[in-house]
Amino acid sequence: MIIKLNGEDVLWDPKDQAELGSLLEEFVSKRFFRDEFIAKIKINGEEIPEDVMLTMKMKPVADVQSIEINTDTFRAVSIRALDSMDEYVEGLVGLVEQSADKFRTDDETSANKNFINCVEGLQTFIGIIDKVKNINGLDFESMKHSGIAVSVKEQELLQVLNTLFASQKSRDWISLADILEYELAPLIVEWKEILRSIANGLRAV
Repeated sequence: MIIKLNGEDVLWDPKDQAELGSLLEEFVSKRFFRDEFIAKIKINGEEIPEDVMLTMKMKPVADVQSIEINTDTFRAVSIRALDSMDEYVEGLVGLVEQSADKFRTDDETSANKNFINCVEGLQTFIGIIDKVKNINGLDFESMKHSGIAVSVKEQELLQVLNTLFASQKSRDWISLADILEYELAPLIVEWKEILRSIANGLRAV
């Protein structure tokens, strides 16, 4: 059997493994670094989509002539995601400011429709922060931004969102607009710098 890892030939004895899944599990456990994962895999020259891989694991090893594996790391993926956040943050800030303006000038239905898009963008933003934090085991309490722990800025972001939703629930549109423009938008801009610092920190590892 021919096995290639990131383009390099690897000598590997499948021993008594009967199925592709068990062979790959042992290979990953012995040859991969801690945060490394399979980004792309070809079996017998054919690239296998992720949603098909589960059934392919049952494939008999005897039917496999070649395996080509390309890997990536969670750290590298995180850095790329963070590097791409500048443009996303600028768009999100624009959406937040637009939402604030609509609550001051448009009717309630139109303003709330725009606010839904704003919330979806915020959920994606927070989800990326949370995922990068968890998969890299980052300690936001020990990380600093302008002398303040990143965990404090994280809590500040969540508190602003809670206040925002409380204002929406009470239908206090003026307060909602003020929170969006004067609290949330500047905080998101600040997080743009925080995310850059996190990316640089991961690059330095």
